[in-house]
Parts: sequence; structure tokens; C-alpha cells
Amino acid sequence: MKRQTMSTMALVMGVLCIVLAVVILVFADGLRRWYSGLFFLLMGVVALTSAVRWRRPDAG
Repeated sequence: MKRQTMSTMALVMGVLCIVLAVVILVFADGLRRWYSGLFFLLMGVVALTSAVRWRRPDAG
């Protein structure tokens, strides 16, 4: 895949994971709220970080 396509996919998946994490943290209860919510939050942050890294122009 092209760099632009991968970056766009990572950006979309990152936003979706963060939205899902917020929904879980708001509506879930008990320990499930924390381990599921924080898992999806972490996945979203990693996906957004990858999208930013892939969007940077090459240094060479």
C-alpha cells in the first residue's frame, strides 16, 4: 500500500478507537471500564502516532 493510504487508515482507526474508548469509559461499569477503555485508548494513541509518523516527509 502507499504511504498516504496507510496514514489515512491509521488516522481513521485511531479516531475510532479513541471514540470507542470514551464510550466504554462513560457507559461501562466495574473493572471492565478500566481495562477495556484504557486498551482502546492506548490503541488509538498508537494508531494516531503511526499516522503522524507516516505523514512526515522523508528526511532524505
